[in-house]
Amino acid sequence: KVSSLRDSIYMFWRVLELSRIDGSKFLFLTISIAIAIYLMLILYSGVEDLYNSFFKLNTSLVIFAFFIYLLSYPIRGIRYVFLLKKVKRNLNLPLSTGGIAISQSVNVVTPIRIGDLARAYVFKKYGIEYAKSLSALTAERTYDLIAIIGLAILSSSILMKGFGKEITYATFLLLTLIIGIFILSKQSNIIGDILKDAKNIIFSSEFPLLFILSVFIWLIDILTCYLIFMSFDNDFIIVAFGVTIGNIAKMIPITPGGIGSYEAVLGLILSTKYSISNSLAVAIVDHAIKNIATVFLGFISAIKFNISLKELKR
Repeated sequence: KVSSLRDSIYMFWRVLELSRIDGSKFLFLTISIAIAIYLMLILYSGVEDLYNSFFKLNTSLVIFAFFIYLLSYPIRGIRYVFLLKKVKRNLNLPLSTGGIAISQSVNVVTPIRIGDLARAYVFKKYGIEYAKSLSALTAERTYDLIAIIGLAILSSSILMKGFGKEITYATFLLLTLIIGIFILSKQSNIIGDILKDAKNIIFSSEFPLLFILSVFIWLIDILTCYLIFMSFDNDFIIVAFGVTIGNIAKMIPITPGGIGSYEAVLGLILSTKYSISNSLAVAIVDHAIKNIATVFLGFISAIKFNISLKELKR
């Protein structure tokens, strides 16, 4: 079964490489979309106004936000350790945190979350079967969705903002995911085994703990943006709403790491109350330091655990 799963992952990658829009062309296309979105945002806000807004940002707060965001990775690592324990597999915290950082780094530069497969490969080198890694990962993504949607609904209800469509989209995606897990977990094959384990993790007795960890992870994501936003004001709720909806927008894999789409959604939400140039400056710097922090930690982890990019692609 492990061999068949490994072959499936390999075939998935080869399909990307051999399809009419192969891996490099597809990546070029998505990068072009990200650049186009950025150009539209810059022109919409005004080059000079956006330039001035960048210089209004408090450098100390930006640096502090960078280090605050790094704290989310050990918490992600703790959560993944708990998830794997539910499928009777043990992983130490440094390796769990490092593997997640490596996979998230790959996700930053790929539009279809290839990093999720890379994570399974990294942990396979340390004795965790592909199937168990993917079961825990499926549960992890489900908990992320639940936490993001919960925070979005909470902040939206306080703000009374009319972004119901985005929350409805995310809720529909969550329900579809859960229903899909239930249906496919009944299959008598490797996919069924993976999703059966994922279902047992999601609906386990440790749901409250895993949910709290997930909420805490995304509160750090919000706090990172809020620290940058404090250069202009201290409205935490609108930042919370903007960040959660921005992350919902990132679920649509149109650009590498959601670059462009995240900034557009977060910036436009903040601009309902603040100037568009200040709003976009916050959104751009927020996403930039999150991606830089991720790639930095992923690079350090790759060195520590002797993982190369060529190896991940293979």
